[in-house]
Amino acid sequence: MSQFKYQMLIQWSEEDNCFLVGFPDFPRQSWRTHGDTYKEAVTNGIEALESLI
Repeated sequence: MSQFKYQMLIQWSEEDNCFLVGFPDFPRQSWRTHGDTYKEAVTNGIEALESLI
């Protein structure tokens, strides 16, 4: 579990057929990573957030 306190937005994309992950606190890019499953999107989102900080 990440110790950071930022919002992670996870949204299903029919167009991309995957879950897209974004961080509203970092608005320069709307979507940062993705995952084929919700769990994978969370894992990839945590990794992306750690690289942003």
